[in-house]
Amino acid sequence: MPEPPQAARTAMKNEATIMHGSPPGRNKRLPPSTRLYAHLAREAQGAKKRYTTGMDGHRDYSHRSLFEKLGVRAEHRVALVGKHDDGFVRELDVRLAKGASPRLRARYDIIFLKIDRVGDLASIEVAATHLEMTGVLWIFHPKGRDADPKDVAVRAASFAAGLVGNKISAYSETHTATRYVIPVANRG
Repeated sequence: MPEPPQAARTAMKNEATIMHGSPPGRNKRLPPSTRLYAHLAREAQGAKKRYTTGMDGHRDYSHRSLFEKLGVRAEHRVALVGKHDDGFVRELDVRLAKGASPRLRARYDIIFLKIDRVGDLASIEVAATHLEMTGVLWIFHPKGRDADPKDVAVRAASFAAGLVGNKISAYSETHTATRYVIPVANRG
């Protein structure tokens, strides 16, 4: 594979500096043209492209499957809490080397928790105690103005369980999926 042009190598170096900490006095965002060179250089070196870029320059993940968006890999230990759609459970089990557990018995890489009423919020704290330190708790909760429980209540219960939310994804017409993790500072 040919060496990327000098501008692309410089852009990649600058991007790495920004992502991993800039030296004092250099804490500035790269101009869009420089970011484009870095992106093209990574692509030329065979980097796996995880998104497409639309006409407006924004990243587009719509071509990815739901399970790719949720970060499910065959080797993950997964648990399901709550009443999940049969189609979701079947498709999940197909993707996993070992099927998903219907109960919380051990520590898991990913826990999918479906919340349909306020009483289900107590399950968040229980699920949080079964997460691996680098594990992920995906909470599927109702969306929209008339949602019950409201998004605020889900976030508050998750925060009280010691988790922080760091990603939101569409799950269905009626539910949103929000990813919660143990904060890095609290991982022992």
